[in-house]
Amino acid sequence: MDGSDGTIKIDANALAQLLAPEAKLRLVAAVLEEGADNETFNPAAVHDRDGVSRDAWYRYHEDLVDYGVIEQDGKIGNSPVYRLADTDLVQRLYDVAELVSEN
Repeated sequence: MDGSDGTIKIDANALAQLLAPEAKLRLVAAVLEEGADNETFNPAAVHDRDGVSRDAWYRYHEDLVDYGVIEQDGKIGNSPVYRLADTDLVQRLYDVAELVSEN
């Protein structure tokens, strides 16, 4: 990611794929809240409590799995449960969320 002159190169396309459209960004915020303290959550918890539409969950949750934001952690009955992945990306998303939430 570093350029040859020591600067950081930002891949705007990769960033947009992770955070756009707004519905996906809201999904990221919701899973960060639901998964706090290593808690597991099911899709219903995300869209019932956090205002993310059911459609947005089913449209974008696989993107979050692919990026290493969430991972499936089994099932309760027929419903899959998820948890936040233990990745640098998740920690950095928390850091950014805290910074912007303070302002």
